[in-house]
Amino acid sequence: MTTHPPHPDRDIPQPDGRAARVLIVEPEVRIRRELAALVRDEGFECDPTSGTAEAIGAVSGAAYDVAIIDLRLRDGDGADLLQQLLLRTPGLKAIMIGTEPMRDQALDALRLGAVDLIARPVDRAEALASVRHAVDLASRERARDMRLRKLERLCNVLGRSRHGEADEVDSLCRELQSATEQLDNHAETLRAASEFRAAIEQELDIENLLRTTLEFMLRRTGPTNAAVYLPSNHSDYSLGAYVNYDSPKETADVLLDHLADSLAPSFAETDGVYVIDEPEALAERIGGHADWLDDARVIAFSCRDGDECLAVVTFFRDREKPFPDGLADELDALRHVFAAQLAKVARIHHRVDPGPDWLEADEPDDFGLAA
Repeated sequence: MTTHPPHPDRDIPQPDGRAARVLIVEPEVRIRRELAALVRDEGFECDPTSGTAEAIGAVSGAAYDVAIIDLRLRDGDGADLLQQLLLRTPGLKAIMIGTEPMRDQALDALRLGAVDLIARPVDRAEALASVRHAVDLASRERARDMRLRKLERLCNVLGRSRHGEADEVDSLCRELQSATEQLDNHAETLRAASEFRAAIEQELDIENLLRTTLEFMLRRTGPTNAAVYLPSNHSDYSLGAYVNYDSPKETADVLLDHLADSLAPSFAETDGVYVIDEPEALAERIGGHADWLDDARVIAFSCRDGDECLAVVTFFRDREKPFPDGLADELDALRHVFAAQLAKVARIHHRVDPGPDWLEADEPDDFGLAA
């Protein structure tokens, strides 16, 4: 059994030891001041600006790690500004702010490389989490760039050295290639998470959200059985949505019910994405019910908001059909986006109809993807 470990909470120092620097481009004075105070309270340096002209002037004289940009500026368009800033600072991580609906502008910004979107009214906790995430990304990419440059210099030096050092040169070059591949994979994971966020950010109905989520994730997993389990009133789990790819129809319902009683509670308190290849490992996790999946390869993970589990998702298919390489990394990024949207739907539901059963669908839905 392999596990994709979660990222622990931690301070985010820059590789060169300096504090991260954040550029704010926000036309409204009150919001600009609140964002600046939020960023500075985290120990980051911050330069607030009101529009395009000020922002371009700021990046001409300083290096920034993160930019928070309003999509609607008085002297231009936020997505256009992002494009100009990225030409001057290619590694900049951008967070966009907009008023719903903002799908067209938001998609333009995501295609350009924005890493997150925040809807008005700006939620302090959401904004702070976005800034921390963006600073973390900038820090890790800068560290990788420094490592790559160091390795390139070492390769060049050793390449001019004696022939007896050829093995060391080869080892360093392989390390350089590995680091480059890791950076490419990380960039692809970020693109998938941004695309997923754009796909579900307007989904405020739980059934539509589950449908869109399964359809998106199944494009990553390939043909497979899938189920999403949601918490019910009594700390149990019920089937919220599923896709039956190759399970016999006469046993599929019974299997999914068994997994609601065994698999969902077993993974509800975990963090990370679990890829389980052997029946012994699955039996250790969920007990006797593992017999139902003796011939299956299983992926399972929880989607959590703080200490609360909002969903448990599982994919399973014949063990002779491995899941794609790198899938655990992508699903780890997607599950956080899914959890954030589930939490948003919960907050909206409780404001309209405060009750304990917001996550219970009337009937689980086979989304017509079983063929």
